[in-house]
Amino acid sequence: MLDHCEDIVERDLRDGPRIQVSLRTVSHIWGGDKVQHYQWAERGEKYCNKLCAAARAVRDWDEAVVKLNRLIYRRDQQVGRRYVRKGVNPIEMADLIDLRAWNHQGPYIKRKDGEEAELALMKLGNTDLRAGFSLDKFGLLVGNDLERVGS
Repeated sequence: MLDHCEDIVERDLRDGPRIQVSLRTVSHIWGGDKVQHYQWAERGEKYCNKLCAAARAVRDWDEAVVKLNRLIYRRDQQVGRRYVRKGVNPIEMADLIDLRAWNHQGPYIKRKDGEEAELALMKLGNTDLRAGFSLDKFGLLVGNDLERVGS
């Protein structure tokens, strides 16, 4: 147990400054309130780098959250894909890669989507939400249930 704790401390000391640079950029673009609320620092250096790249590509939070919601919702619908994580931060690294690629105003087809479903650039309304989902205070789609929606 002690070795595990030492590994975490060592990683934090090593990666901390690099994570802070990425999160500082995200904070300037999308706001520090989101960086704190979604606890992005806990996800590690690679995640924070992808987050920073996505924020630079889609600078407006209102646009980013619409796209992220569509990506998260679609991920949940796909068979064999990751569940929507319960908690404050449902965003996976794959969502950030797709968000960065979806840097235009039109529809988008998610990478590795075998059905090639076209995602519209439209807000999800409360009537679009299935059981187990809700929108948080920043408008992001979050999973409320431990069970996978639609399973």
